[in-house]
Amino acid sequence: MYNYSNSNPTLVNVTFGGNIATDGDGMHNWDSDPTLTNVIMWDGSTDDLRNASGSNPTIAYSDIRGCGGSASWDSYCGVNGGNNIDIDPRFVNVAIGNLRLQPGSPCINAGNNAVLPAGLTTDLDGNPRISNGVVDMGAYEASIYVYLPVIRK
Repeated sequence: MYNYSNSNPTLVNVTFGGNIATDGDGMHNWDSDPTLTNVIMWDGSTDDLRNASGSNPTIAYSDIRGCGGSASWDSYCGVNGGNNIDIDPRFVNVAIGNLRLQPGSPCINAGNNAVLPAGLTTDLDGNPRISNGVVDMGAYEASIYVYLPVIRK
């Protein structure tokens, strides 16, 4: 995602994974200050987030690779809005585009319910947006999935 010249989008429960770009595999900000909440940005080829020309995004309740998490936040990433992590989200299979979360992912029940837009009741798959009381980070609610092994003959 490329944000240019005072393009200041608000992203809630978005997943970026396995992207390849020249600068900022997930997001490149140029003179822009987006707000990211409940976002996962992971598994790009180099840097998942790139800020240039005074960009200063605000990031909260998100898993952004390379930002250090709230405990050791890298100010290059922008404003630490709190409750951020920098831990492998444990996607099911990035190689085939399956960015759902595996059981045990640190992104499960780690989001902020208060920022969900009014009327948003489902995730990207059409399943309930909140399961077990707290929204997951990213585009999918993982706690409702049961992963069964695929047996090939």
